[in-house]
Amino acid sequence: MGVSVWLIFGFGILLVLLSVSGMIYTVVRSLRHMEAAGKIATALRWTPAARGAMGQVVWYQGTAQGRRAAVRVFARLKQVGLAGGNGPRWSASLRLHLVMEVTVRTSLGVSVHCPYGSPRPRDYPSGYTGDGVERVPSAVQQALLQFAQAGVDGRGAGGVPLARHLHLVDRAAVPSTELHPDVLRHARVVLLHENPNSLMDMQAVSRLLFEMATVAYAVERAADGR
Repeated sequence: MGVSVWLIFGFGILLVLLSVSGMIYTVVRSLRHMEAAGKIATALRWTPAARGAMGQVVWYQGTAQGRRAAVRVFARLKQVGLAGGNGPRWSASLRLHLVMEVTVRTSLGVSVHCPYGSPRPRDYPSGYTGDGVERVPSAVQQALLQFAQAGVDGRGAGGVPLARHLHLVDRAAVPSTELHPDVLRHARVVLLHENPNSLMDMQAVSRLLFEMATVAYAVERAADGR
């Protein structure tokens, strides 16, 4: 009996240690990913733009490709089911979030996006959805499509290649949960991009900013009637 009790006690201690070590690994991993935005900002000479409830920097902003832009790394929560009748069960995925200003004289009145995690599109209608999707000029449609078709690392269900997320929207229409009120506050229109690679190296970040700027330029040309 004594041996059985000690075995049960030892097994319980082992489970606790495994649980604690798992929690420590998760915290350390999350902190490493959250620091990635600061490293990107340092390399680009961007400055803190907004802080969280605990005083930590949650957004950085500066200029890229001659226009204002911002970055953060954040955790996107998703409900994945119920945990044995004890309430909802959630998963969190860390993402790199880049935002870039589109320099236009007035707002566009559209909100079109290629959804995060969607299959790589064949054409603009199959890739983009939202308010005013049909009113987007053809040159802008092509630029949006090319950005989405570049894709991201990883595949979806059944091995389907994934699209690269992008959202073209008026700044005033973006909720504060998605873009802090102090970030790009004077912009009229913005491009938002979420990427699953929150530890992206600077070469990849620079390429991504260049490709976002290419889309922004197409929007600006269309808005000016060029």
